[in-house]
This record gives sequence, structure tokens and C-alpha cells, in this order.
Amino acid sequence: MVPSQSDIKEPSDPSFEIVAGYESAAGLDAVPAGPPPPYLPSNQPQVRPDEHFDSSAQITHSEACDALMEFVSQHCCYGKGAAKEMEIKDMKHSSAYHYKLESFTETRAFSWCQEPYTGQVIDGPMNGRAPGAWEMQVEQPAPFAPTTLYQEIPHTASIHGCKLQMKMSFMVLEI
Repeated sequence: MVPSQSDIKEPSDPSFEIVAGYESAAGLDAVPAGPPPPYLPSNQPQVRPDEHFDSSAQITHSEACDALMEFVSQHCCYGKGAAKEMEIKDMKHSSAYHYKLESFTETRAFSWCQEPYTGQVIDGPMNGRAPGAWEMQVEQPAPFAPTTLYQEIPHTASIHGCKLQMKMSFMVLEI
């Protein structure tokens, strides 16, 4: 929407407006958005096909000796003599699992930002209610890669004196 002259706030007006749901944003500093709504897991199992475990590989006597020598060679204070002369009398195969836990955390914060008004369309409160920070869809970054995304919050833009456009934006910190 292209604003009329009456839509432009005079310099005497407060620089930062109050937007429903974003009352704590009073400046250019980022304000944490608070926790997201509770997560409701789906009833479908989340097993990926490439993570299915069928069986463990069994190693031969010579592979066990080679693995022992490799282990000893990686430690400077271990002597190779005992490993070379050791006689393996019996091997019992058993399963062992390597468990790696990775967690994903997302935080959201919002702040006002400003840019010169050059006649672009203004998406202000007259176009509807501004969505909450956790209601906004964001592009899914690569898993477990530190990422910071910036996105404008719809329906928060306004024009102030000296033709300065103010709009609310939020950042998503993927950790």
C-alpha cells in the first residue's frame, strides 16, 4: 500500500510504535521472543531408513591383531612387544552401539529497524495483525549448523518524519 501524506508520522511523534504482541520492543536492541508454544509430536516413528541397524560385522583373528597393533601404535607410551607376542585364544562376538546425541536449539528475538522510504509498498497494521514471532514460518537451515536469519515481521511497517520507514524485524538464531 502506498501511504498518503496523513500516514507519515511527524518527527515529534515517538519513534517506536507499539505493535500488539511486540510491546517490549522499544528500541533498536533485540528483545528475546520468549519460549515457543508446546511441541506436539506426531504419532509416526521418526526412524530414517539409513539409520536402521541389521547386524554387526564379525572380524577375523588377523583383523583383531591388526586392530590391536594400530591401537598400540597410536599411544606413545604403549610397548608393541606384548601386543606382537600376545596369543589370542578365543574371540567372542558381541554387539556394541556408538550413541551420539546432538541437540538443536532455536531462539528468536525481535527489534525495530529503519530504512529510507523511497516509495515502496508499506505493509503496516492496516493490512492485518502482526503474527507472533513463533507463528512465522522460517526457512529450515542445515541441521546443526550455526545460522542467523533476519526476516521482516509482516504488518509492522510505518513511515516517520524525514521519510524514514520503520518496520519490525526478527532474527532467528539456530544453534
